[in-house]
Amino acid sequence: MQLIYSRQDQRIYLKRDNSEVKSWECRSDFVDGYNDAGQPRESLPIGEYTVSADEPPAENNAAYGTFYITTGDPRGRDIHGGGSGCDDPLTDYQGWCPTYGCLRMQNADGQELSRIIIASGNSVPLKVQEDPFATEEPKTGRVVNPYFFEFAKVAAELANTGRDNIIKPEWIYAQWVHESTNIDKDSRFYGQPFMSGMALDYNNLAGLTQEAPNNTPQPDGQYFYMQFRNCKAYAEYFGRYLRYYAIDGIYEVTDIDGYVAALKHGGYFGDLLETYLARCKAILRETFGEEWT
Repeated sequence: MQLIYSRQDQRIYLKRDNSEVKSWECRSDFVDGYNDAGQPRESLPIGEYTVSADEPPAENNAAYGTFYITTGDPRGRDIHGGGSGCDDPLTDYQGWCPTYGCLRMQNADGQELSRIIIASGNSVPLKVQEDPFATEEPKTGRVVNPYFFEFAKVAAELANTGRDNIIKPEWIYAQWVHESTNIDKDSRFYGQPFMSGMALDYNNLAGLTQEAPNNTPQPDGQYFYMQFRNCKAYAEYFGRYLRYYAIDGIYEVTDIDGYVAALKHGGYFGDLLETYLARCKAILRETFGEEWT
């Protein structure tokens, strides 16, 4: 068994026999400044470690949450949950706030990972790397993120319930990449898919909105961006949501051109159809090959 932490993806992946088994969100945001030894703070560096875990619930304090995974880093940059700046740092999904160099997970996710580490002998290799982990090689320069592609499959299956396999997960995945790419030039995630603010903070991968007010209003509209507990909840909602576009012909399409046109007809996005479609088609082609476009 091996763990891989992708700093670009902000996820920790569990692999067995060179195949991905599961992954969890895990963030490396840290507070700028210096530690007690006068060293500049930084996140757990790229490299290879051997991790062990305390039997959860461990620590059980605001700073570290309900689990603790030791990396062996000489500066003590480990993996934990909690967060003194969170409203309820001991709840299962406490939200996010920066650390002083450690990696932070949600308490429930970290407890699950801790139990896996312990069951595997409590000595598991961890590789920290910059680039995203992917199980497929790019065909024209873009990799498939297996974690999000699995959720695209979930959404497609729900959208196609009771129908032939009309809506393809590849179309959904390309749309999500387009919608969730970070466009903030001041962000360290600029240009990266699944790294928009709404994707990172609220698991909203494609700008779904609601009428009910919340703290994430559209900057250029009258609605409010929806917030999801996790990506699974988002994918399930998205799949059911696509059924509303039946009256726009979404179940009569044969390619991504028709899929995007049906969404436009139903008012899903405000961008020009040609612009939105061109971007989705480019992503689809780069990721899955010319035969998809």
